[in-house]
Amino acid sequence: MAGQDERRPLCFAVMWFDRQMDDVHDTIKGVAEGLGFECRRADDVQHVEEISAKIRDLIRESVVVVADLTGSRPNVYYEVGYAHALGKPVVLTMRAGEEVNFDLRQFNTVHYATMRELRSQLKTRMEGAVGRAETIAVARTGPVEVPPEHQETLELLNKRIEANPDDPDGYASRALVHRALGNQEEAYRDLQKALDLRPSDVRNHINLAHYLNGVRRFEEALEVANTGLALDPVNSKVGCLLAYALNGMRRYEEAARVASEVLQREPENPNARRLLEVAQKFARDSQPAERDDGIIATSPVEEYLALAYSLNNTGEYERALEVYDKALALAEDSIAGHIGRGYTLNRLHRPAEALSEYDEAVRLDPSNGNAHIQRGFTLNGLARNSEAAAAAREGLRLDPGNRAGLRILDTALRHMPTGRPRSAATPPE
Repeated sequence: MAGQDERRPLCFAVMWFDRQMDDVHDTIKGVAEGLGFECRRADDVQHVEEISAKIRDLIRESVVVVADLTGSRPNVYYEVGYAHALGKPVVLTMRAGEEVNFDLRQFNTVHYATMRELRSQLKTRMEGAVGRAETIAVARTGPVEVPPEHQETLELLNKRIEANPDDPDGYASRALVHRALGNQEEAYRDLQKALDLRPSDVRNHINLAHYLNGVRRFEEALEVANTGLALDPVNSKVGCLLAYALNGMRRYEEAARVASEVLQREPENPNARRLLEVAQKFARDSQPAERDDGIIATSPVEEYLALAYSLNNTGEYERALEVYDKALALAEDSIAGHIGRGYTLNRLHRPAEALSEYDEAVRLDPSNGNAHIQRGFTLNGLARNSEAAAAAREGLRLDPGNRAGLRILDTALRHMPTGRPRSAATPPE
């Protein structure tokens, strides 16, 4: 039996506390424990302090977070945001038939209809996190369990490297801890050192390319991934990292080709499938629009809007805002420009300015359902829920099939002092 001082890496499960979620919790726990994790949920631990403080502690201690978004509970979205802010790997799941809320729609989510589907897909997603946990090895030889405090882990790894300065696994492990602590430059130096010490190990290329993609240094990630691919041409992780870098550089056709090659070898690879979908979507979106008369529309405004849209989808919101400003300087009555600029401002946490953009879009075209719905989303963020409900209703009247509008109306009603049951979110026929 393991001693009391031995700990397995922690997987923290975030979900709606409801009896109908018991089978989901049991499945997540079974998969996590099968992969070597200790799996906890907030109600698994006895404590006396404030519940939200305990949850934050568990997220900080975790190596990976699995969040089931079923039911769209506000606390679950808050905890996912907190985990993302700490740089934790987060695996998102949701029952089939429900849709992820607007602010997390950019992330890949496992949709499942049965526990068997959840178990299969979750195992695939978590295996990558298991690899990251196992590489945080603090013993001189071989991996051991991860201490809960990153600082303690860092001190142990420092001692390991002092004892053997030519240990590439020590540097790779310490890089992961530096990343968790937010020490990005130190993480980069350690990953580069591990690669220099053992350039023939494709894992070192994977680790460095993954880091470079994460900090948006796509050109460098491309070079590292290509070198790794030369060492192991059929390595799917390297192929996915290469496709990710190509997408980041907006070389979508090349990214689609690389992702397709991975899928030929592994048809069920979820990362490759997602990368292929992104590449194909943006390859289409980046093509000049064709008018009804067959003439290609290449006006500067259209080019600016296409570029800003692409920048938003790669998370470059400050640059996207600058490009939207250029488009609106040329065409101040561009509804797409105002809606896109509003979206960007929301992503930059500037909702009051975003609301002004949606107000202008509605003024220019009162029949634009999307403008009303995005206005409702922003009003919810400003806690003006009665106005948000009115905006969402108007958007749904104009666009009855808009599911985002249903979610926004539902959120507004649930947060209003006189809110009605969830069924009230059904749009009028």
